[in-house]
Amino acid sequence: MAGELSGRRGKWDDAIRSVQEAVSLEDAIPYNEPPVWHHPPRQVLGALLLEAGRPADAERVYRKDLERFRENGWSLFGLMKSLEAQGAPSPLLPDP
Repeated sequence: MAGELSGRRGKWDDAIRSVQEAVSLEDAIPYNEPPVWHHPPRQVLGALLLEAGRPADAERVYRKDLERFRENGWSLFGLMKSLEAQGAPSPLLPDP
């Protein structure tokens, strides 16, 4: 939450640092069904990186999330947005 609030205030470095900490915490939690941590911090981190104008970093975050949770719709959408922000054609849409 601290990361998202910092992002809304335009304090990108603070926001990204807070959410990176959340990602590290989530990574340390053993796998369980249902998941212990319900809020996906990598998706939040990717969105903050996009808003901060860092689409290449966002792409890496979304790709890492997709390694763990293949076919996650939110991460696929974030990956598409990060690629579009870098000027790459969308891999999900047909060529015009």
